[in-house]
Amino acid sequence: MKKGWFFGVPILLGKRAELQRAAETCLSHHGILHTVNPLMLSYALTNVSFRRVLRDGVNMPDGVGIKLSFLLKGEKTDVYPGIDLCETLFAKAKSVVFYGAEKGVAQRAFETLAKKHQNAPTACFFDGFETKREEVEAALHRQKPDLVFVALGTPRQEREMQKLYDAYPLALYVGVGGAFDVWAGDRQRAPRAVRTCGLEWLYRMGKEPKRLKNLPRLLLFSAASVLGVFRRFRGRGKSETFTVSIDTPNKNIVKN
Repeated sequence: MKKGWFFGVPILLGKRAELQRAAETCLSHHGILHTVNPLMLSYALTNVSFRRVLRDGVNMPDGVGIKLSFLLKGEKTDVYPGIDLCETLFAKAKSVVFYGAEKGVAQRAFETLAKKHQNAPTACFFDGFETKREEVEAALHRQKPDLVFVALGTPRQEREMQKLYDAYPLALYVGVGGAFDVWAGDRQRAPRAVRTCGLEWLYRMGKEPKRLKNLPRLLLFSAASVLGVFRRFRGRGKSETFTVSIDTPNKNIVKN
């Protein structure tokens, strides 16, 4: 499967169906899965340690900004919104841990998903405010889940997933951002027409003004994307794509 590089971070490229198959492969082999958006890549640009965190996982393209940036470089890819990808993985899992959001939200999120999918997996829940990591680690060894959703927000959730994986490497860890709130009914997704146009990020910013604080980082991502294209056409940069096999999506894979 094709992989592109952005700010030193490898990102899988392909059709939506190909990206889904890659994610399902990760579920069966375990590891860490990031649904990468412009905000995450802006952190990777300015923070070397966070860049390493992303490089240690499998990265799926999420957001129109990622799609357009690769298009500027002559690379075509679909994007797979994290909330949709996570629901697909939920339907395939046997046991899931929900970690994050306010108390009670994770359980209501699970109940919503369980109503939509037959043979829903078993689950346990931890809020993101009072729970200590040691409690989650103990539950992982006790419950032996194959899927762990972490909803702590970027960049905290990505760092937390790496630590949890080190403690229990027999699951797939996925950062889900604000997905619990949406599944629980506390927040609404953008209308389908808005999502189709790639403007869900703008809709969310309008609904949640606190997201305006991320605007400088989004502008940084845009400027760096344009600069990367300029450097490429000036012949100063190497091609950033190559073909890889999805059989070993990251170094964190543990075979069954």
